[in-house]
Amino acid sequence: MLAFLGGTGPEGKGLALRLALAGEESIIGSRDAQRARGAAEELAQLAPKAHIEGAENAEAASRADIVFLTVPYEAQRPLLEQLQDALRGKVVVDVIAPMQFQRGRGASAVAVEAGS
Repeated sequence: MLAFLGGTGPEGKGLALRLALAGEESIIGSRDAQRARGAAEELAQLAPKAHIEGAENAEAASRADIVFLTVPYEAQRPLLEQLQDALRGKVVVDVIAPMQFQRGRGASAVAVEAGS
């Protein structure tokens, strides 16, 4: 099973939908389980034969074999620290570029402590 932590946004929903259409079982994760279930129901309407569920991030991480991190860059460290036990030994794919957005200036890269 694939999990998409913070998967209620465009990045997570888009990836979950496409991989579910390819036959993968997917679970949308969120801080709010109800919001995750709503996103999963929305995707299930687009792909009725696909297997897509919604759950709180911790449950999604613990049930998955492969985890996609789709939360904004600044939210990654706290989420990963919170879920470190559930993620141990799993493949974790970070799909987010470290960017910051400033009104009137647009997007710019964020320097990552440990490098790329």
